[in-house]
Amino acid sequence: MATLTEIVDVYCAAWNAPDPQRRRELLEQSVPVTVRYTDRGVDVTGLDALADHLGAVLERRPGAQVLRTSEVDAHHDVARFDWHVVRDGSELVRGVDFVDVDADGRLARVVGFLTG
Repeated sequence: MATLTEIVDVYCAAWNAPDPQRRRELLEQSVPVTVRYTDRGVDVTGLDALADHLGAVLERRPGAQVLRTSEVDAHHDVARFDWHVVRDGSELVRGVDFVDVDADGRLARVVGFLTG
């Protein structure tokens, strides 16, 4: 069984996968089909909707990578981690995600905030 940190890293890798099939495979490993993702610009429910959202984000910022920048801080069934988006060595944006973890250890709900 994967650790929560490994699950978060697989989830972050999904944000970086330009191939739709690979992106979906990574999401299937890290979130349930009922996942809910919310940030200031979007609120989507379901693995298909999240995969579509990630695809749209990748189209808007080709070559950018989402990288986890902190440890995964967790207790009970909640966690948080910091991340940033970089392209060509420059930081585009940074933020923090708060997640609810399901009984299988996957990210059932992700709420993202930009921090800079």
